[in-house]
Amino acid sequence: MAVNRDRSKPGSVVPKLIAGVFVLGLLMGVVYWKLDSNCKALDRDLTKLQEEYARLDIIHKHEDRRWKEMYENPEKLDLALKDKGLAMGFPTPEQIVCIDAKGNPLPNQPSMVRFRKIVAGNIVIAK
Repeated sequence: MAVNRDRSKPGSVVPKLIAGVFVLGLLMGVVYWKLDSNCKALDRDLTKLQEEYARLDIIHKHEDRRWKEMYENPEKLDLALKDKGLAMGFPTPEQIVCIDAKGNPLPNQPSMVRFRKIVAGNIVIAK
């Protein structure tokens, strides 16, 4: 008859539970490092965008103030246009066309009366 002998199996140096916890901790550390580096990169990008926004906001306020000062009186506007080399001026009443919500011109405007005279042939436009 065969005798059952207790054979001792070779034991591991580190139990499986402790090794599992160590590997899980290492994995969590790597994932944390990766997420932290991504967050730092996004924070740098966000900081750059905020600086760009602040710079553009300063430029916008400067230009807005400059144009408001220019529109305060027509002389400043004319001078600014001449500095840029533009031969422009304010429109005359004959050049302004008011339209309704549908896009049709309102009746009895100086510009429309002049236009109708031009179409009728009463006014000759110099070329």
